[in-house]
Amino acid sequence: MNNDVAEKAVTGVKKRNTQAIKENITGYLFMAPLVLGLVIFVMYPLLECFWLSMFAIQPGLNKFVGLNNFKYAFNDPLVITSVMNTFQMAILNLLLTIPGAFIIASLINSCRRGKNFFKVSYYLPNVTSIIAISLLFKYIFYTSEQGIANYLLSLFGISPVGWFSDPRWAQFTVSFMSFWQSLGSNMLICLAGLQSINRTYYEAAEVDGATGLKKWWYITVPSSKPILVYLLVMVTMSAMKRFGDVWMIGGQYGSPAGVLRTIVLYMYTVNFENYNVGYASAIAVILFLIILILTIINTKLVRFDSDN
Repeated sequence: MNNDVAEKAVTGVKKRNTQAIKENITGYLFMAPLVLGLVIFVMYPLLECFWLSMFAIQPGLNKFVGLNNFKYAFNDPLVITSVMNTFQMAILNLLLTIPGAFIIASLINSCRRGKNFFKVSYYLPNVTSIIAISLLFKYIFYTSEQGIANYLLSLFGISPVGWFSDPRWAQFTVSFMSFWQSLGSNMLICLAGLQSINRTYYEAAEVDGATGLKKWWYITVPSSKPILVYLLVMVTMSAMKRFGDVWMIGGQYGSPAGVLRTIVLYMYTVNFENYNVGYASAIAVILFLIILILTIINTKLVRFDSDN
C-alpha cells in the first residue's frame, strides 16, 4: 500500500516537472525573436562599435591603434564644443518639455469636454517628419520680415530677429522646434499618469477647502513623480542624440558659427564626410558613456519611491 502511494507521488511530481518544462520551453520560444533581435541589432553593433573604436579605419588604412582615438577625441576642440552645444540644447529641451508637457496635460485632464480633440491636436506634430517641420519653422522664423514671427514683431516696432542665423538665438529656436514636435507624445505620457491618480485625494482636499491650484501643486505634482522622472530620463537621452533637426537647419557644420553642431552631427561628419570610421566609432562610444552616466545620475538623484 505504501509502495503504491509512493509511486503515485513520484508520478505526480514527474508530471508536474514535465508540465513546467513544457511551459518554460513555450515561454522561451515566444521570447526568442525579441532576444534574437536584441542581440543582432543592439548588442552586436554595440560591441562592434567598441572594437572599431580601437582602429584607424580610412580608405586604404586599417590599423590597430588601441586607445589613441579616444586620446585624440578628448583633445579635439570640435568634440568639446559639440558636447557643450549638445548639453546646452539638452538643458533648453528639459526646461521647455517637462514643464510644458505636464502643464498642458493637467489642463486637458481638467477639461470636461473636448479632451479627445485636444489630444489629437497636440499629437499631430509628433507624426510629422522632421523635414517637414524644419521647413515649416524656417518659413515661420525666417530672418527678414517675410517670416511670420518677425512680421508680428515688426507690428510692435521690434527689429527682425535672426532666429536661425544668429548664434544667440539658433539653439533656442531649434530646441523650441523639438519641443513643439515631441509635445504630443510627452503630453500623453503625463496625461496617462494624471488619470491614474486616486480621486480620493482630491475629494479630501476639497473637504479641507483646497483650491484648484493648491490641489494641483500639493497632490498632482507629487503624485506624478514617477512619470516626471521617466520623462527626465527619456528627454535627456533624446536630446543627447539630437541630429535630424540640427542637420536640416544648420547643415553638416551646424551653422551659424557651429552652435548647432551636436556630438551626433559631428560623428556623422567624421564618418560619412571624412570616412574616418574608427574615430567616429570612438565618438559614438563616448556618447554612449555620457548617456549612461546621465541616466544613472537622473535615476539616483530623483528616486521613484514617493517616500524619499
